[in-house]
Amino acid sequence: MGQSLFTRLDAEWSEFHQRPECLGRLRSWAEHDPILRQFPDLDALVKYARKPGHPAESDDVLRCLARRSESDFIAARSLLHAVLYALIPITVRFRAAVGDAEEINAVVVA
Repeated sequence: MGQSLFTRLDAEWSEFHQRPECLGRLRSWAEHDPILRQFPDLDALVKYARKPGHPAESDDVLRCLARRSESDFIAARSLLHAVLYALIPITVRFRAAVGDAEEINAVVVA
């Protein structure tokens, strides 16, 4: 049996966030959104957004990504990774109805 969609996305992120263009894009965003200046890279941003205890600040960071996500693949991929683990319980709830775990994972992530 192959890896789940979530496992594959997590593995892809390990390489994706280290690309030079990702760091450059974060720096560019930070020029317009000062809250992003505190992050040395996208992985730090994503970890911050996932960490409990500061929902308003996390929402502000997610909002910065969401505003850009329609036209910026790096923002969209970062936003997806920031909320990825919150999607898992949703997929579990719908698996009984659909039956195919990968199919429901793909639908929820899409």
